Amino acid sequence: MKKVIRALNTIMTTVVAFFLCRSVFYIWDYYANPDAYAMWSSPWYTAMLWLGVFTLLVVLVCSVIKAVIKHRIQKEESTPAE
Repeated sequence: MKKVIRALNTIMTTVVAFFLCRSVFYIWDYYANPDAYAMWSSPWYTAMLWLGVFTLLVVLVCSVIKAVIKHRIQKEESTPAE
């Protein structure tokens, strides 16, 4: 179970790091090329918002899975062996 928790931590860290790096790129690109974003029908940060929603969902799902695993581990440890 420890390997699963470590894998979930790795997934969450990777997704959050990707979101942060990609967001910095979007902001930098917007300020470097504002005319390229002027012809879009949506605001320039729309792609960043969708990536943020995806990141939030992944972190939420991984956190719930981790909580369930930790709860099961605690339950098994507190149950007396027969």
